[in-house]
Amino acid sequence: MDSSFSSSQKVRTRTSVSPKAFALGGFTLILFFLAILVKSADLLFGATVPIIFLGAVLLTSETPSDSLTIQRTVERYQVYEKETCRVRMRVHNTGRKEIDFLQIRDLVPTKLEGTNTQNGFTLSLKAGETKDLIYNLYASSFGSYTLGPIVAELCDPIGFFSRHMIFDQRSELIVIPTMVTRLTSFSARPRKTKAWPGETPSRKIGLGANYNSIRPIIPGEPLRKVNWRASARSSDQNYLFVNEFRAELGSEVMIIVDARTTADVGEKPNSTLSFSIKAAISIADRLLKDRDRVGLMTIGENLTTVRPGYGRRQFDRITLSLINLKAGYSWTIENLSNYIRFFYRNISQVILISSLADEESLRAAMDIERAGFDVAVISPNPVEIEKEYIHRTGQHGRASSQIQLAESIATLSRRSSVDALRSMNMLVIDWHVREPLENAIETSARVWSRQAHRPGLG
Repeated sequence: MDSSFSSSQKVRTRTSVSPKAFALGGFTLILFFLAILVKSADLLFGATVPIIFLGAVLLTSETPSDSLTIQRTVERYQVYEKETCRVRMRVHNTGRKEIDFLQIRDLVPTKLEGTNTQNGFTLSLKAGETKDLIYNLYASSFGSYTLGPIVAELCDPIGFFSRHMIFDQRSELIVIPTMVTRLTSFSARPRKTKAWPGETPSRKIGLGANYNSIRPIIPGEPLRKVNWRASARSSDQNYLFVNEFRAELGSEVMIIVDARTTADVGEKPNSTLSFSIKAAISIADRLLKDRDRVGLMTIGENLTTVRPGYGRRQFDRITLSLINLKAGYSWTIENLSNYIRFFYRNISQVILISSLADEESLRAAMDIERAGFDVAVISPNPVEIEKEYIHRTGQHGRASSQIQLAESIATLSRRSSVDALRSMNMLVIDWHVREPLENAIETSARVWSRQAHRPGLG
C-alpha cells in the first residue's frame, strides 16, 4: 500500500474527568449534606462509604498515558469513481502500561463514506503492542479529498479520567471521474496538421491508409508499392503505376471546458459541469492515443491552462486539473478567441465543451471560428438535465402547465443556439447525457459531413 501521510506526529492532547466521576461525586456530596441536614447517623455512615471509595480511586488512579502513535496508510492515492479504497491505521502503544479502553475515529469526508465504511474502532492495547485497523472507503463522487485528523479517546480502567488526543495527520485521496465512454472512432481532423506522425489524414502525400491517387513509378522505388492491376489495365505498357496515399500526421488540439456559474446547470454528479469534465477526459484519452498534442483550458473559479503535450503524463495533468475544477465566474469568456490567438497560435483544433446556457458562450464559439480555428462544440443538454432534476425532486406535480411552458421555451432557445453555430459550418454535438457520447458524436458528425465541404470530426 502507498503511504500518503506525514511521518511527523503532531498531537494535541487534553485530559478531562469523565461524566461518570462527576455523577458519583455529585451523588456523594448530596447524600453527605442530606445526612447532616436531617441529623441521621445511619445516613451519614451511608454517605461516608462512597466518599472513602471515591477518595481511594482518586489517590490510586492515574490519568491515561499519551504514549500512543498512529500511522495511516492509504492503499492508493488515486482511485476511480465507484471504486473502493482500503485504509490501514497502525496503532502502537509505546508505553509500559496497558491501555484498557481506547476509541479511535478517522475523520472521513462524507462523499467517501460508503455503506460498509467503519472508520471508528474500540480496542485495548497491551504495553508495546501494535494493532492494524483496516476500513474501506467508497468513492461516490470525483474530486480531491483529505482524510484526517485522527481522534483518539483513552480512558482509565474505572472510567473516571479520559485523555482526548488529536493526531493532525492528513492524507490526500484523488478520485478520478470515470469516462462517459471510452471513445473508439473519435479523432481530430482539422484543416491544418503538424509535421509529426499521427492519425489525422492530411492533404500531403506520404505514409497512411487513406488512398489519394495513382502515379507512374519513380526509378528506385520498391516493387511492393506497385499497383499491378492498374498497371495491367494501362495503355502504356512501358510504365508501372504505384498508389499514393495521404499522409497521416498529428495535430495540436486545445480542449476548453466552460465551468462558469451560468453554464453549470443541475447538481453534482448530474450537472452539466460533471458531464463536461467526463467528456473532456474521454476526448483527451482518445486524442492522446492518436498521438495528437492535447492541451486544456478551464474557465471557472479560475482560468487554468495545461499546455499541449503528449502521452500518459499529459493525460494525468489534464485529469488532475479537471477534477479540481470548480464552477465560478472570475474570468469572462468574451475575449477567449483573442487569448487563444495570442498564446496558442499553433493550435489546429479547438474543442469547446459548454452547456451553451447563455449568449456569451455562443458568441465565444463564433469568435473562435472567425479567428481561423477549426471548432467543434460538445454541449451537454441543460434542458434535459434540468428536466430530470425537476422530476427527481418531485416538482413536476406543482404548476405543471408553467413548467411545461418553460421547458418548451428553453427547448426552442436551445435549438436556435445550436442551429446558429451549425450555420457557420461548425460541428455541434447536442449531447443528451443519457445517450452514450460516442453515439452522439457519430450521429452529429454524419449530419454535419453531408453539409460541410471540408473534413470533420468523426
